[in-house]
Formats: sequence, structure tokens, C-alpha cells
Amino acid sequence: MGVEFQFYLVWPLVCPGVFRLPLFWQPLVLLSPTVASYTWMGIAASGLEGGYLPRVYLGTDTRIGAIILGVALAQAMSAFPRSGRIPGLSGVSLVGFVLLLTMHFLLEESLPALYQGGFAVVAVLSAAVIGWTLANSSGMTARFLGSSLMTAIGRRAFSLYLWHWPVFCLSQSYVDIPLEGATLFLARLVATVMLSELSYRVVEMPFRGGKVLISLREIWADPDLRPVFMATTGLYWCLTCVLGIAVLNPASSMDSSVTPDP
Repeated sequence: MGVEFQFYLVWPLVCPGVFRLPLFWQPLVLLSPTVASYTWMGIAASGLEGGYLPRVYLGTDTRIGAIILGVALAQAMSAFPRSGRIPGLSGVSLVGFVLLLTMHFLLEESLPALYQGGFAVVAVLSAAVIGWTLANSSGMTARFLGSSLMTAIGRRAFSLYLWHWPVFCLSQSYVDIPLEGATLFLARLVATVMLSELSYRVVEMPFRGGKVLISLREIWADPDLRPVFMATTGLYWCLTCVLGIAVLNPASSMDSSVTPDP
């Protein structure tokens, strides 16, 4: 999430300069930071020994390549006209889709090769499948990804992504709940889907439809509700600052700095 958030902050400052270039050159220019990011990932990973590589896995400079590659793909699809059907692309996109699924189930985050080209391969395969599917909109892969089920999952993908992490972290086998194996996975999946659907309908859709903005304007225009709104907003930011300080100064470091009395 941190990588995406930083991208959303920086990209609006960069995109006007990129969009001033001729449309043909925009995807080519965007490929440069993509290549640089994955090259740096390989260099950084080679300097670390095996095991889990949190610096490389979580670093913005090493993970931004996939997002920029997606932007380059979007610009490339705008630069080159789409064809309704291109012979052979349906099979190519299907093979790429199967390869992505295979890599998802076989690769582990602690595998050193994943950081020395593996993530780049996954990103390129993903971009290729998306590009080939869009270029061949009547192919088998396009029909599958455009089905009602996959469309519904896609619309809720961000909610699913956000909720799966706390659900999985707070449901450790025989630590948090007395489940394991397939039963535990199914319980986690059901909880994630339910929470995602709830936040999709209660949070996302009102924001997308503009209902929240209209409600805030109505509250601000009401002289009786305006002080309540200001107090609630102030309380929110105070709690945010307190939590931020708590994260930056964990209790363990505070306890270690206290010298016990003799």
C-alpha cells in the first residue's frame, strides 16, 4: 500500500511533463524508470543473503517498476489502435495467464531468484496478458476476464486486497482460532469477502457516486452541525497524530530506555 500511496502523490506532478511528449514516445520514456527499478532490485538483492528480503520487497524504489509498467501499457494502448481480433493472440494471452497462475502457486517471497528478475517476469507477463487481451477482445481470455464473476471480483479487488491482510494476520491457526488447513483458509476467505463487500457498498460506492461529498456540503451548510463536524475532524487528526507517534516510538524502545531503580 505504501508504494501505491507514494505513486499517487508523485505521479500527478510527473504526468504533465510525460503527456507533453508525442504519444508514441510516452510509453518508451516510461519504460526507463521501470527498467531502472528492476535493475536496482536485482543489485540490492544480490547484496543480501537468502531468506526474507524486507528491504527489497517493501522498498518503493524496487517495487515501483510494476506500477510504471502499467502506466506505460495504458499509454501504449492509446498510441496504437486496437484490433477486434488478431490471430494467435488468444492463445498467447491464455498461455501467459496460465504461467502467471503457476508462478503464483509455486514461487515464494523468500526465493532469491524472485528478486533477481522474477518480479520483472511477473510484471511483464501481467502487462502482456492485459495488452493481448485488450487487443483481442473476442478471444477466450477476454471472454473469461470479462465475465460477470470476474467483473464483480475486479470491482471489489481493492477491498479484497485491503481486507485480506488483517484477516489473515489476526487468524493464526490455534493462536487466534481453533482451525487449520483448508478449513482455516475457507474461513479466512469468507471473512475477507464479507468485509470487502461491506466496505464496497458502505464506503466505496457512496464516495464514487458523490453521495459523501453532497452529505458533507449539507453538513457544512447547517450551522448546528458544522461545530460537530469540525470537532469530529479535529478529533480524527489528533488520534492520527497520536497513533503516528506511537508507531514511530514503540513501547519497547521506551521501556528499554528506562533505567530500573536499584
